Amino acid sequence: MQQSPAPGPQMMSPVKDINIVNMCRAGQEIVHDIVSRSQEVFTMLGSKNMQLPNNVTFHGQQYGEQKAKLDDQLRQVNMNFRKLRVFYSKINETCEQMELPLDQELIPYVGEEMPRSQPYSDSYYYIQEQHRDMVEVCRGDILSIYLNSMKSCSIIQQPK
Repeated sequence: MQQSPAPGPQMMSPVKDINIVNMCRAGQEIVHDIVSRSQEVFTMLGSKNMQLPNNVTFHGQQYGEQKAKLDDQLRQVNMNFRKLRVFYSKINETCEQMELPLDQELIPYVGEEMPRSQPYSDSYYYIQEQHRDMVEVCRGDILSIYLNSMKSCSIIQQPK
């Protein structure tokens, strides 16, 4: 009788493809986290529960809890800004290596055809033709379905 391996957590983790898009997405999530934590900070600071001790009754324990929460939120925001700076640096470093087209190439002018930098391959034209055929078939099907539904609803009267 063979023994099966013991069930347990496996140490292998999937390899993540680190590219510009994934880094931008992670940076966007960090920005959202910064915004939400900042809103929480301003909510805590603007709340009526946290009052200044000048002429108002002072609750030391409540003040200490709110100060601890506020310090934690500010620490997290600070850490997120550092992470965001790392992502920004890596993305800028990667983008500097890319060849970007000139602005004049990106803006189409009236009366001028835009030159294609790379001609389309045969597969592109084949797929484009298939797409046109598929669109025509779908339009015909949709039209027939629409007309059949109208007939069944007796909105369109049958010719006598």
